[in-house]
Amino acid sequence: MPRTAFGAAEPGESVERIVIRSNFNTHIAAVSERHVAPPKTSVEVAEAHGMLDTPAGPPDKSAVTYHILATKADGAFNHDPGHPENPVPHPEAQLRLPYLPDPFAPGAAFRSLPGTPDGSVWKTPFTGAWPNPLPFRLALDEGSGPPIFLETATERVLTIKLPKAEIVEVNLSCFLTDDATTLPPNMLSTMTIWSWIVEANPANVADLRALALDGGHWMLTPPRTLTLVHAVQQPLIEPQFQSLTSSKGLGATFATLQDEFPINGNSTINVDIEAAWSEPVDDLTDSPQPVIRKGTALPVEVKIGRGDTIAVVNGKHEFHDTKHRNVAYTAVATTRFREYFDASITADPNNITRRSLPETLSIANSARPNAPNPLYVLPTFGWTSRTEGAWNFSRRQGGGLRVYLDRPWFSSGEGELLGVVLWGSPPADSPECKSFEVPDSLKGYVTQWGMDPLWNAPPPPSQAVPQLDHFRNAVAFGEGLTLDELSNREACKCEAFSVAGHTVAYDATRKLWYCDIELVVGNAYFPFIRLALARYQPASVADAHLSRVVLAEFAQLLPDRSASISLDPIDLTKLQLAVNGLTYDGPGSASMWVTVQTQRVGGGDLAWVPVSTTAMTPSHFAGPDTLWTAQLTLPAKRGTRPFRLLIQEFETYSTDFEGPEQQTRLVYADYLNL
Repeated sequence: MPRTAFGAAEPGESVERIVIRSNFNTHIAAVSERHVAPPKTSVEVAEAHGMLDTPAGPPDKSAVTYHILATKADGAFNHDPGHPENPVPHPEAQLRLPYLPDPFAPGAAFRSLPGTPDGSVWKTPFTGAWPNPLPFRLALDEGSGPPIFLETATERVLTIKLPKAEIVEVNLSCFLTDDATTLPPNMLSTMTIWSWIVEANPANVADLRALALDGGHWMLTPPRTLTLVHAVQQPLIEPQFQSLTSSKGLGATFATLQDEFPINGNSTINVDIEAAWSEPVDDLTDSPQPVIRKGTALPVEVKIGRGDTIAVVNGKHEFHDTKHRNVAYTAVATTRFREYFDASITADPNNITRRSLPETLSIANSARPNAPNPLYVLPTFGWTSRTEGAWNFSRRQGGGLRVYLDRPWFSSGEGELLGVVLWGSPPADSPECKSFEVPDSLKGYVTQWGMDPLWNAPPPPSQAVPQLDHFRNAVAFGEGLTLDELSNREACKCEAFSVAGHTVAYDATRKLWYCDIELVVGNAYFPFIRLALARYQPASVADAHLSRVVLAEFAQLLPDRSASISLDPIDLTKLQLAVNGLTYDGPGSASMWVTVQTQRVGGGDLAWVPVSTTAMTPSHFAGPDTLWTAQLTLPAKRGTRPFRLLIQEFETYSTDFEGPEQQTRLVYADYLNL
């Protein structure tokens, strides 16, 4: 019998399903209670068992007896008209019976209550004389330990402790006695079904007698099953990945996720593995690139059984393509007790779940990228300038190339680079290949460089092919890689390929992708280089890192130049200019010139006019560099009007056509403001 009504805020509860509610970090708000009363009987049954007899024998015909029969013969607990299966709650502390109780129900027997040995029977009698025995309340509370029965003048309460997330089924029946001094006497022996069992004389009759007296024989005292539930709003254990891994096969469009981590199966019904990622794409529109697209998925659901302590993740995340992505995975554990909480709580999934910290995995690319489409290659250099006291410095850093690429990009996903494909040094015992000499069969697949034959100058720092450490702005390197073009032929020992990967950027003006490649050229002067280019995806499975190779046009790498001005602190018209850098030894020689320019009053950038031009003097010291110097005198003091220096370097070379026997080529120019 419920003590309180089953409201909408406490769903899932019934007379025989007793529920308390809490969370993993909170205590229950209130106990859940039921009144336990003996079953009802009829006047005829009571009379047949002598419950109306006087000590002398005949039935008691007093007014008191008639009053009892008149008030209780047809009495019953009221039921809710809207829910006939539910009796009307009785909020009073001590329930009184409105009917005649079954005389064969001296008390309640609970089998396997929480806190008692498994299979044991807990008996609580209905105290008081027939027909007014006193029921008791069953109170379900949070915790652990044996049941506690408390009886006072105003109430009788059996308190049962139930830990969080536990569900226990308890059989409730009436126990019996077989005592000649009780009323009615010899309950068990009086029952016809028991007499049949005794007549059959089974071998275990003694065990059956003990079972029957404990209210455990279903033929004599059929039980009702009570379900005790301690519902928790969220799982008791927060899921946390231990060693989440992903694996992917060549050409596969899915990744296999695997991990094992602790979980509380009593409070968790399933663990979902959520995935979220962002990926750059080139959508071939005129919008700024790349466009960042977000993706989400629920690739794996792990069913959890009651009692499970480990969640085993072993499932596939299907992407429907082979691209590389950085995916953040989150394990989301859901409570097993959702149906016991109000819709206002369960409407928000965060109220009934617990989430792990996200774990980001690199899901490898599993197919070779598309080949790049280089459109043209330009030499590049970087400028830096600074002032230190009476010194002004300007530096041109050479050795750079800019490769412009046709769209789109990111065919292999996030992190796709432009790779410069290199040939590793052949093994010493390889008869097929000579050291530092690229075989003809590989010249279409690897980068090569060499000195400009026009000039007498040192070669690049490594013969024939650059090495990985010559690429100063590469962001990733790969070694021991394979090429798709050579996959169908017998491998040669000298086919060892490596790659220097460089980031790409988008030129919104040209609507093209570009890549800056900076090399260390040593003491070489304007060496030639022919880049072997491929898309390179570092995060790839084996044999999927490189696209097919495309050869770029020949290009030359410019040397470095450093210019400095030393200002005379006394004579404001005097200064010294010095330029330092590598050059060639012949034929002929390079010339360096400096022009002093001034700006007309009120003029702009086009109003600079030359004042004087001076040839700078070259000097050679122990190192490979040449130092050009010049002492300059300004027509007026510095600061009285704008001055700047124009520095120009020219190569001189012979010609084989009609006209001048020698020509010059401008190879360096810089402006230095004074």
